[in-house]
Amino acid sequence: MNIYKKTGWFFVLSCLSLSPFFFSSVSAQDNTLVIRYLPPDEDVGSRSQYYYQLLKLALDKTVDSHGAYELKPSTKAMNQRDALKAMMAGQGVDVVHTMTDKTRERVLLPIRIPLDKGLIGVRLIMVNKSEQDKFLNVKQTSDLKRYTFGQGHDWPDTEILRFNDVKVNTAPEYGQLFKMLQAKNFDGFPRAVFEIWDEIENHKDKNLTVAEGFYIYYPAAMYFFVRKDINGAAVGRRLEAGLKIALKDGSFDKLFNTAMMPYINKAKLKERIGIKLKNPLLPEETPLSDSSLWYLNL
Repeated sequence: MNIYKKTGWFFVLSCLSLSPFFFSSVSAQDNTLVIRYLPPDEDVGSRSQYYYQLLKLALDKTVDSHGAYELKPSTKAMNQRDALKAMMAGQGVDVVHTMTDKTRERVLLPIRIPLDKGLIGVRLIMVNKSEQDKFLNVKQTSDLKRYTFGQGHDWPDTEILRFNDVKVNTAPEYGQLFKMLQAKNFDGFPRAVFEIWDEIENHKDKNLTVAEGFYIYYPAAMYFFVRKDINGAAVGRRLEAGLKIALKDGSFDKLFNTAMMPYINKAKLKERIGIKLKNPLLPEETPLSDSSLWYLNL
């Protein structure tokens, strides 16, 4: 399991007891800021480099104002939960991209610019090929109550679905969910619009596909997070400044369109019914009023 596979957020309680030291560093020789990051996954299609490219873009845009930098890949492979723990402990990671929620924003410092323009909350439903038309009669939120969906037992999405009175079967590990879907332990597996196609390809032996007819969406954001201390705040200010420059000059959208538009076009959202759910985990500070930051009107 890698950083692009979502895990949950209960890890935060255990993180509170970790070391208070943060180790993003500046080279003694030339004042170069060294930022340790998780290397991009190579098996998830055109989005595999997207978050790394955005990180680099934000830093490139601020070289004149903030100085030189070096991106240093972490030496240890980590899933998301372990990466966030490591970042909080200052052990091998200085910046992580992850879906925001109230708990994460209490203990980590978010850069509140949605890296995916909210697409993490736009969900198509993965089903067995023999059941592709299973959801064709879904027209509104109440219709979802007839079905059971699969999710990770500690994923934020699990709580979101249950808050909206949608039944969920869970598994402790991401990879188990594909086997459970194949075995029909639940009706469908909601996945982000930029996740689902690559996941189906990576599990093509299981004869999975995308359900026709509708999609789910709820306000959600993928942010860069840094440690909540002086050094982390400095890195966060630099990333925020760089991302804002990239938004203004169009380079952010250029990257977004290259990585994400193939998935959006394939999803044909305009030909589907969109069913909006409430997200009780979304912090009040989420910039929903700035329509330029979002792909859909959330």
